[in-house]
Amino acid sequence: MDARLVVESEEAARLAEELAALTGEDIERAVVQALAERIERARPRTRRKLSAEQMLAIGRRAAAQLQPPFHSSDHADLYGEDGLPI
Repeated sequence: MDARLVVESEEAARLAEELAALTGEDIERAVVQALAERIERARPRTRRKLSAEQMLAIGRRAAAQLQPPFHSSDHADLYGEDGLPI
């Protein structure tokens, strides 16, 4: 199959190039992945189940957005020296 996708929009080309640069993928892979993700999001939620890899990818994207200072998970900052909530 000799499939071709021709995009004549300068904005589409610019966005594809930016996405490829950000992801480290070639433009074709970046566009295919972006289209697949968009289709997955557009499907009704009742039919959509996330795989473990998709959930891990969500976690990686969320972790990349975290900014210091990081807080401990013991929630000590929510309690006073007497052990009662502040």
